[in-house]
Amino acid sequence: MSDRHATEAAPDTPAPEQPEASEETQPYLYRHAGITERDGHIPFWLILVVVGLLLWSVYYAIRFWSPG
Repeated sequence: MSDRHATEAAPDTPAPEQPEASEETQPYLYRHAGITERDGHIPFWLILVVVGLLLWSVYYAIRFWSPG
């Protein structure tokens, strides 16, 4: 059995890169995965899908789950 606790990080595991403090914020980079965070937006078609599903769920609940 190892003396090292499971909660300790391995010494060769580097921490994720932190963005430099500057007026222009740089996107955060997950170094090992190669994924970069950035500001984004929700596409209009996805908003329509969500609204459609919500309306359908209200219709379904009223039509098939209400008594009589």
